[in-house]
Amino acid sequence: MTETDEHASAQKENAKSADPISEILAAWAAALSATYLAWRFLGEQAAPFASAFAWAAIPLAMHVFRRRPLAEMGLALQRPGRTGLFVLLYGVIFLPLHAAGYFLFHGLTGWRFPGIDVLIVPILGHFFFAGLPEEIFFRGYVQPLLAARLEGPARRILGVPLSRAIAGAAALFALTHLAFEPQPFSLVGAGRLLTFFPGLLFGALREETGDIVAPALFHALANASLGFLQAGYAP
Repeated sequence: MTETDEHASAQKENAKSADPISEILAAWAAALSATYLAWRFLGEQAAPFASAFAWAAIPLAMHVFRRRPLAEMGLALQRPGRTGLFVLLYGVIFLPLHAAGYFLFHGLTGWRFPGIDVLIVPILGHFFFAGLPEEIFFRGYVQPLLAARLEGPARRILGVPLSRAIAGAAALFALTHLAFEPQPFSLVGAGRLLTFFPGLLFGALREETGDIVAPALFHALANASLGFLQAGYAP
């Protein structure tokens, strides 16, 4: 047996012996703990960097430890044109729907256009501190592991590809947003769980493009869009 054959055999045995659900939960707990400690003991300037690093580094470390190819995480932008097209398509379709739902719930009374800079300027920060690290974890790490464990390909519902793996990653994504809510059984807590639905879209973008750049970009756009809508009610 050659060295290459031995390496391939070791990878297969490692994949068989590993329990993806336990691994995901352990990595998730580690990332949550790191986030809590960062915001508990570091200042507001350092905590976002430490938290973002944790959500990206922990799944990368798990892949290295398990000797999985990092390419499985979708870090490479293989088809830039397709990625850009789907981010634009999802933005044009779903962001106006989100805005309509937001105004339906909060009402238009007292809302003022806050300026386009309120939408555009924060996008870069949302990409590096939320979109990219969180998508590395949930769509680059969790979703493929669940896809390997759960049977059944993605099915299109209203043109959007959905699967058990996409839904599972979105559910964990939503629970993460609830984790640090002081009153989880409140209206605010219920609102945190609604992040399940954009999580489905992020997972669908991962399925459509094969990379995490598309969901990371759309994630940043969605966060910036929400900040823009909220800023309109500021006195």
